[in-house]
Amino acid sequence: MRLDSATSLADRTRFVYPWTLPHMKRDFTTEDLWRILTRNRYEGALVTAFTGQDGETEWLLEQKAKNPWIKGVIGAPIEGVCALRCRIEDLDKVKDSPLPVDLILTPELLSSVPDRIGDRKVALVNLGGALYTAAEFEPWMASMKPLAALPNVSVKLSGLINDAKVNAWNAETYRPYVQFLLEAFGPDRLMYGSDWPNCMTTGTWKESLAAFTQALGPQSQETRNKLLGETAAKFYGLA
Repeated sequence: MRLDSATSLADRTRFVYPWTLPHMKRDFTTEDLWRILTRNRYEGALVTAFTGQDGETEWLLEQKAKNPWIKGVIGAPIEGVCALRCRIEDLDKVKDSPLPVDLILTPELLSSVPDRIGDRKVALVNLGGALYTAAEFEPWMASMKPLAALPNVSVKLSGLINDAKVNAWNAETYRPYVQFLLEAFGPDRLMYGSDWPNCMTTGTWKESLAAFTQALGPQSQETRNKLLGETAAKFYGLA
């Protein structure tokens, strides 16, 4: 199953969003997302309550009930979600939940992950907060290496083009990150996500996927299947 592991929806009548660019000042609907997925031969997506506002997770669960291609909702700790989304400093607030966690953090906090998560199953969002600067790669890689030894830690290969210049991303920027993670974590602990519609600030859903596939390079069909859906389905316990 091809599954986009990182998407969101937006209803500006209900919630406030951080996007300021003119073309982002609109709703991003289930119809929009499903049209994109079907055009690109994807069978479903996970949707994330990324603003953290009251009622957002409940609203997304309502959308899931109407759209069976939404395979799971990631958000606040309420009944029906397949995983929680929280910052590393807020892990203690959800310590009683058995669900996996999409963990939001910055690279300087990567070294604190082992002590904070214990044996909890976590996915590091956006490659652990990678910034894609020349001076960052070596320290980021050094912080990631110990995490690769922890079987409960996975990485979400999402948000690649979010901070690029508009229509000016370069797959070579992401290649060393993706290649390192593939070698260190393996395809059973890596999952691709477009981060749509956040990626729309600098490109499109298809450009986000292209940046990833170009950075990934030639791989076996088995590896591609895992990265593009199978790992996410397993991690989130989806049918």
